[in-house]
Amino acid sequence: MNPLDVLLPQPTPDNESWHWATVASTDPLRVQLDGDSAPLLATPENLAGGLLVGDRVWVQRYGRRLILHRKPTSSFTLLGMPGQTTQSYYRLSRNVGGQDYWFDFQAGASSEANLRVSHPEEGDMVVFRVGSNGQLRMSTYAPSGTAAAHRPLPFATAVGEVSVESLTNGNYDSYSVTFPSGRFTKAPLVFVNTQGTVPRRTFGASGTSTSGFTLRTANYSGGNSGAQTVHWLAVQLEV
Repeated sequence: MNPLDVLLPQPTPDNESWHWATVASTDPLRVQLDGDSAPLLATPENLAGGLLVGDRVWVQRYGRRLILHRKPTSSFTLLGMPGQTTQSYYRLSRNVGGQDYWFDFQAGASSEANLRVSHPEEGDMVVFRVGSNGQLRMSTYAPSGTAAAHRPLPFATAVGEVSVESLTNGNYDSYSVTFPSGRFTKAPLVFVNTQGTVPRRTFGASGTSTSGFTLRTANYSGGNSGAQTVHWLAVQLEV
């Protein structure tokens, strides 16, 4: 046993804590927790990167372990231990209209990062989930005032318009439409809508792929149709 281990408490489920500290020396690495009169002699596990004497660090104290997570001036923050499987999170609290709310950034399950709004007594209200595959999901719960639901948000969308030429009765035409490069990972659903005041013809999409589709139009109205603008919407709901 390392004799220095006695300087820190034995691990129990309840003795994990977080502290601000100051780097007292770098070789060996020692930190002094705020409120302590001397540096701790245990060598911390350094996740904060390069440190200098006098730097302020955010320290996780876990049983006999000290883990340095960041300097306040760092451009990123680490929370939780490497290999951790519990849902680490940051929590902001605020009273809104006399009611307390919690606003969490959470390391969620299924490789997701969650933004969560909850009530201390009633529980989760809304959770916005960002998957590691780029999929977005929204979950609502009864305390939000909206029926509980779990639904994906569109993975990718694109919109555009096509100027189509006049078309006499009994004829048809087609136009090639190209999607923005790399927008879709599988063929989206395409919806088309004419903006003409007297359309006189039908429109549809065919041959849809990740790169585009063919806009088709036909006129069997019994009269001629003038030039007009057609708007289209392409939606890929899930990855």
